Amino acid sequence: MGFSKQYKNIIAVSSLSKAYALPGIHIGWAISPNPEIIEQITLARDYTTLSVSQIDHDIATFTRGLGIENGPLGRSWEICRTNLASLEKFIASYPDHLRWVKPTGASMACVCIIETQTGLPLDDACYCEGLLKETGLLLVPGGKTFGTEGDDDFKGYIRVRFSVAPESFGCALKIWGEYLNRS
Repeated sequence: MGFSKQYKNIIAVSSLSKAYALPGIHIGWAISPNPEIIEQITLARDYTTLSVSQIDHDIATFTRGLGIENGPLGRSWEICRTNLASLEKFIASYPDHLRWVKPTGASMACVCIIETQTGLPLDDACYCEGLLKETGLLLVPGGKTFGTEGDDDFKGYIRVRFSVAPESFGCALKIWGEYLNRS
């Protein structure tokens, strides 16, 4: 965990549902450099989960044994790589409208929407609402959904998830591009 040297209270979580595209298989994990956090998670788990079903256990064991290249995770990674490349080209084609730091290990990106005349971030909630009303495309406003209230860390940012079918992602980028061209 790269962050663990900077911040000891960080928690990373995942599950077979997300990482392996197995919705309904309720097996996951949490890691933290702080043993007190892990102890609290373990205590909470003891109160919420009696046991994992045998079929969930068998599916999890089978899936983990497939190997990344042949299993669902390999398929998911390929989709993310393809869509991330498309998103990178898309953002590069709108240098006056969009800024970002390309993610290196996630299936989503935070993209800053820029007011072209001032170069300042736009109101992300208003932008996303206008985009949804005009085009039907839903993007998540970062200033309203990440960070803490009154904190401007994510002001002007939107969340773009790129772990979807490449055809759908391409259609979404086309719609978003047409909207940007009108702005």
